[in-house]
Amino acid sequence: MISLNFAPVVGYLTSIYGTRKVVAVGAIIMMFASAALPFIDSLVLLFLTFSILFGSGTSLVYISSMPIIADYFTDRYALANGITWVGGGLGTMTFPPLVETLIQVYGWHGTFLILSGLCANNFVCAMIMKPVAKMAKKQDKEPPEMQSDTDALQEYKSESKESINSHSNRVHGPDGYTSVQETEKSTDDVIDAEHQGDRRARSNKKTRSNIFSVIYRMWGLYIFPKYPRITLLVACMIGFGVAMVMYLMWIIVRAVNIGIPRMQAAALMTAFGVSSVIGRLSHGWFVDLKLISPMALLASMLMLNAISILIYNLVMSYVIMVIACVGIGLSHGVCLPMFIVCTREMVHLEDLPGAIGLIFSMNTIFGGLVLTFAGKLYDDTGDSRMPLFVAVMFCGSAAVIGTMAVCVNRYRSRRQLDTSGRDGEHSE
Repeated sequence: MISLNFAPVVGYLTSIYGTRKVVAVGAIIMMFASAALPFIDSLVLLFLTFSILFGSGTSLVYISSMPIIADYFTDRYALANGITWVGGGLGTMTFPPLVETLIQVYGWHGTFLILSGLCANNFVCAMIMKPVAKMAKKQDKEPPEMQSDTDALQEYKSESKESINSHSNRVHGPDGYTSVQETEKSTDDVIDAEHQGDRRARSNKKTRSNIFSVIYRMWGLYIFPKYPRITLLVACMIGFGVAMVMYLMWIIVRAVNIGIPRMQAAALMTAFGVSSVIGRLSHGWFVDLKLISPMALLASMLMLNAISILIYNLVMSYVIMVIACVGIGLSHGVCLPMFIVCTREMVHLEDLPGAIGLIFSMNTIFGGLVLTFAGKLYDDTGDSRMPLFVAVMFCGSAAVIGTMAVCVNRYRSRRQLDTSGRDGEHSE
């Protein structure tokens, strides 16, 4: 969770250096952090190595690998994006038993070393991520403010000399006044000193402005004023992120607390994982065929997620709980990649890394805060349903916001059509 707090910074680095370099650096960090874990015997070092170092490497690999899909796929982007997300679902299902087997065979030290080797494969993947060559080169036009200091100085001197020459009839040499040549020379010295001071002041002001500009862009804050519509999408992501953390933490706890055996409770997560993979594979077809808009599909899946969590939280039958987990997993598998597709429709391609980083950081920050509150709520009440009710509330709110966004988009589209129709009638 700590790793995604730096997601906006990763998006900023990706927009500058590209996906290949950022993923390669992240893979190296993950590899060395995993290899160092077996030799750590301090809780502080464990936190710094696993949470900070390994988490940062994970964020570099995870966030920076998303925008490159939009570079290669335009017609089938939703389908391609969904297929890439299938790997996360398969890894969630296969890695826990794999790690458990490795621990039994090789122990903790050997398991971490093997995981370090698996992390190194991300470096190979980074080498395959070839950046798309730009077809059109940007024209290098120098803006007016980038005019050389020499030209500006010469222009300033010429204007000052013209002012001096206009009053030269009052300057005499023998009568004790300063000569014209000396006046011009001293004036040049004054102009040089004044220009150097102005240039130094502009340089200091520009440096301060550049620092704030870098921070502003690094954390993706420029996305909000540039693309106001993304505010509703961020609000949806916050609601869904909070709900996601809740049901991933409390589904099995809820089943065990009502007396379901642990193996059957674990099977609920298997149903969740299988339906999530199916959702990620299938939703892209509907979006790419224009059968439904991305935002409308996202809003409907958020509503399905909230309803499924509510049903799971209220029933006692194991069969109905399995069905509810299928609904949660299906909506979960669709929602995560659909947030990326909706972001791609709202922002320009060059701003996509920063927008993705901003959305996922909001998800992590608010999810972590509400998770702490839900844990305290469970400790005080002893009722595992309370955190899931919180999940229903947040996910339902996200569904309502998504529905509002769909209605606003349709209203704007109809208004534009009406305006264009009236303009066509007037032109005729």
